[in-house]
Amino acid sequence: MKKLFFAFVLLLIVISGCKNNITGSEDITEKECTDECTGDSCSGMEYIKCEENEEGCREQVNLGRTIGKCSVGCINDGDCDDEKCISNKCQCLVPKKEMPYNLSDGVKSVEMYFEEGAPPEWIFDEGRFEFDIVFNVVNLGQGVVKPGYVEFANLHPEDFDTGSFKKYLKYNLNPGSLGQIKFEELTYLVDEHGTSDMKIDADFCYQYNTVAASNICIDKHECARCTINEKKQVFNSDSPVHITSVSEQEISNVFYLFLKIENLGSGLVFKKQEDCDYTEINNSDTNLVWFDIHTDLSINFECSAKEDKFIPPGYIELDESGIALINCSLDTSKADNVLEEWLVFLLEFNYLDKTETETEVRTSR
Repeated sequence: MKKLFFAFVLLLIVISGCKNNITGSEDITEKECTDECTGDSCSGMEYIKCEENEEGCREQVNLGRTIGKCSVGCINDGDCDDEKCISNKCQCLVPKKEMPYNLSDGVKSVEMYFEEGAPPEWIFDEGRFEFDIVFNVVNLGQGVVKPGYVEFANLHPEDFDTGSFKKYLKYNLNPGSLGQIKFEELTYLVDEHGTSDMKIDADFCYQYNTVAASNICIDKHECARCTINEKKQVFNSDSPVHITSVSEQEISNVFYLFLKIENLGSGLVFKKQEDCDYTEINNSDTNLVWFDIHTDLSINFECSAKEDKFIPPGYIELDESGIALINCSLDTSKADNVLEEWLVFLLEFNYLDKTETETEVRTSR
């Protein structure tokens, strides 16, 4: 009986196993779907999740732009701290400021010319012909031409029956204005004994200024919102003296500016003074330019040119080639994260410009 019992139990176990195998094979044959994916993926910045559906197959589910997936850092500004959500990324928003002046970068400040017919094409010697010399100057720049003078340095007043060939322009010339200096009722007293050419060299001395602007970066934020260590753009008003280069560097948490000033014109630069009298200056006054920096920021500047240190404003000296190099340290301890900000530089100087004309002297015999 016991043997029959064990045989019966064994038969039940075998039958049960066969049923399980049959059921499993039926489950496999009933799965008619196919997997669309093997893992999560991105379509641009949209997150595609690979999920198993009710039929047991994996399919793609587009969850759209999801923070932390597919380079998406934010959906709106609320997802960022003190930054802006721009193109689904928390970015430092740099407020761009307009340049404070419309600066055109011209090199000429004035145009000088003689009035047509003054002097005339020819004159007679021995005082037998009366004529005028009229010198014109136009302010082409954006600054004010302050009172100065014109002088015909190569002419001798006694040869023309006049007291002096030096006359002052006694008023300011605003941008676009014309100034005129006249030497009237002249006669040439010398006996030339023939025909010759007479050259008239005109020296025009005037006080002028340059306004220049350049942007700097003062960023103490861990997010780099503007570039510090680079050569900056610089713009100048129409003037022969320019700031031609501005660079900024941060060295040991101190901000530095490196400037280059150049005389781009053909005239002479010297220390600014009333009436711009070049004949009365000392050699120590030549090539001197008054330099200043203007800003609304809480910044102190300490500058040096050659071996001289100064706190702007102050004079800087151009070398023989008309160039001065200046470096300035910026005390930004009281400044906030101002990011990009415009600095305005002011250069003031006297300038001696030259032009010429000629006339023919004919004998009156």
